[in-house]
Amino acid sequence: MTMSLVSSLIRRTTYPLYLRHRGLDGFLSKMDMMARLEKFSAVDLAELQLESLQNLMKHVYRNSPYYRQVFRDIGMTPSDIESIEDLRHFPVLTRDIIRDNMDQILAENYPPHTRAKSSTGGSTGQSLTFWRDHNCRDMKTAMEYNFKRWYGFEVGDKQLYFWGAAQDFDQHESFKARLVRSLATRSWFVTSSDLDDENLERTVQWIRKLKPKLVQAYPSIIYSFAKRIDSKNIRLNFDTIVCSAEQLFDYQREALEVIFGARVYNKYGSREFGSIAAECPKYKKMHYFAPGVILESVDSQGRPAGDKLGNLLVTDLWHYAMPLIRYQVGDLVRLEYSHCPCGSKLPKIAEVAGRVVDVVTKPNGKMITGMTLIKLIRKLEYKIQAQLIQKSPNYFEFNYVAEKPLSEQKMNIILNRFESVMESPVEIEFIQHDQLEREKSGKFRYVKSEVKPPFLS
Repeated sequence: MTMSLVSSLIRRTTYPLYLRHRGLDGFLSKMDMMARLEKFSAVDLAELQLESLQNLMKHVYRNSPYYRQVFRDIGMTPSDIESIEDLRHFPVLTRDIIRDNMDQILAENYPPHTRAKSSTGGSTGQSLTFWRDHNCRDMKTAMEYNFKRWYGFEVGDKQLYFWGAAQDFDQHESFKARLVRSLATRSWFVTSSDLDDENLERTVQWIRKLKPKLVQAYPSIIYSFAKRIDSKNIRLNFDTIVCSAEQLFDYQREALEVIFGARVYNKYGSREFGSIAAECPKYKKMHYFAPGVILESVDSQGRPAGDKLGNLLVTDLWHYAMPLIRYQVGDLVRLEYSHCPCGSKLPKIAEVAGRVVDVVTKPNGKMITGMTLIKLIRKLEYKIQAQLIQKSPNYFEFNYVAEKPLSEQKMNIILNRFESVMESPVEIEFIQHDQLEREKSGKFRYVKSEVKPPFLS
């Protein structure tokens, strides 16, 4: 039996049965709806967004004490929401506000048994607990699988994860769990232990036999794997790789395409909202699913950032149990509204420049993305893995892994390049390590800044 026939059989039989047993089969009925929504015209998308926003506002006014008070504070009622721009009257929602007002934010008409608990990874500090009602969960899952369809993936196909978040997989699976995975969920995970030197060859052989249709990965993890097998002249081919959870750098994309012979795409999302945007198969920008979210990009004064990088605010149109309106994700993005060559009218995220807390602040107060300094290091072509920590506007800790210590000449070159970018004299402390640690979430942060940027002032 061919692999496509096996996938089709699983898609029609064992997978729906498994989902029904777990009470998770709601998203299957929403898949076709997602495919229809993404083909809406720009006018229809705008009308749907506004209608969904107005319905959400009526809901929070009736059922969420926190938002009812917000309406009073700004002197409005749901009937005053006549356009998407009226959202700007609402205050920004932050993690601290949620922690302090969780009971007041939760919708009173969604009792505990109607919602599912989850949490963020805490990669930039304390994690955040949040709740999602079952319909929202199903809508998010359907949207996620619809994104995968863009790349030729269908429910029932095999997918392999190079993943860092331990909470997403069972590291000690039972035989029953492995059987369910093979006959239903069709998702496998590569863990850090699978990539150890003593397990590397076994892992490669296992992946060859698995033949996943889609690979999803933290860019830093699969890039490290790719470089290691390439150095050992081991050949391994993938069809499609979708990177998410961390920033995907151009040099990583290029290496993955060459080493694995794969099509590489970028995806953007967060724990709070799930997948938000996925890269257009025909264009190097990401479409975000406007029927489900409203995105804003604002400057340090809270004004629309236009075609410049800004602080991302997300209003989730499906999140009813724990409404999130103008939630500050903590990422810098640039939105784009121009026509896409693919024909889709879904709006675009043109650029994700990383976490706001990873922004580097110059001594003169100006800000640059941490990516700028990472690209600078990459251009030097030194064989190192580096992580930068900005301790003060003119002082950096440069942590790195290399076969031998950086020479004084190379350190001076790095220092000179930094000073050119920072437009000021800086001090760099170079520290060699055996390995650089990941965050609790499994993500690797290339840049950390302990200098508070204006966005968080």
